[in-house]
Amino acid sequence: KQCINAEYGGVMTLPEDDTRRGEIDQQPPVKVGDILRAIYAFQAETGDELSFEEGDIIKVTEYINEEWLKGSVSGGPEGLFPSSYGIPAVLAAGAIALEGDSAGG
Repeated sequence: KQCINAEYGGVMTLPEDDTRRGEIDQQPPVKVGDILRAIYAFQAETGDELSFEEGDIIKVTEYINEEWLKGSVSGGPEGLFPSSYGIPAVLAAGAIALEGDSAGG
């Protein structure tokens, strides 16, 4: 499934079972040093890619292009990963807080 992000002019390939399209469409461009929360698990297919689980925190160490970033989980080895698999950790924390507010009130 491809998602066209008109605001940033990019096309991202998303997993078929994506249910968070709105979050991905609204995320700002990623910069080196940004902290992302993985919204999907990713299994590296080559030696230069980064494997991680859903919910892992990833520090962006290099912007490759609109579809790929380089980063590390918990200060471990760096690797490439699809940019559409992470959202800014601040945005993720806000979404969790909003879900908690609506459930409790």
